Amino acid sequence: MQRILLNSEQLKSHIAEIHESRMKLEQELQTQALDNREINKRMNSLKPDLMQLCKIRDQYRVWLTQKGARQKKINEWLGIKNETEDQYALMEDEDDLPHHEERTWHVGKINRMQAEETLNGKQDGTFLIPEMNQLCLGQLCLLCGGGRQYQALCHLRTPLAWILRSPTTCTGL
Repeated sequence: MQRILLNSEQLKSHIAEIHESRMKLEQELQTQALDNREINKRMNSLKPDLMQLCKIRDQYRVWLTQKGARQKKINEWLGIKNETEDQYALMEDEDDLPHHEERTWHVGKINRMQAEETLNGKQDGTFLIPEMNQLCLGQLCLLCGGGRQYQALCHLRTPLAWILRSPTTCTGL
């Protein structure tokens, strides 16, 4: 019987410790929740300032770009090491885009097979414009969605002025 009483006392002691530990943990949890609410309030109070600073930074970036600064240089000044860090990235440097160099897309006299070989392994949006032939005034060979499309073109008499003559696929190339 004494053993039962002893076990009962030990159980009561453990229950008291558990209740005390529970109260302590609840108090810590309340303190932590209060701290988190305080941090959230401070963060929310800083959001308008942060948004304003981002807006000013973007305005300066646009201004610098308009004044001729290169995107790479602007990123360097801002401490952005790669494009994934730059969530507000403007476009790539215009001068670095391949379509600014006519030799990359105006390919002269080539046939369809040569055009397809040239486009193999290139990314979507890559295009070629072969020299005009008798069948069509011109053609645009465009890589899109992994497939190639051939569009009839009309060459205007001004430099680098091309328009689509028809949206249908042209088989002349």
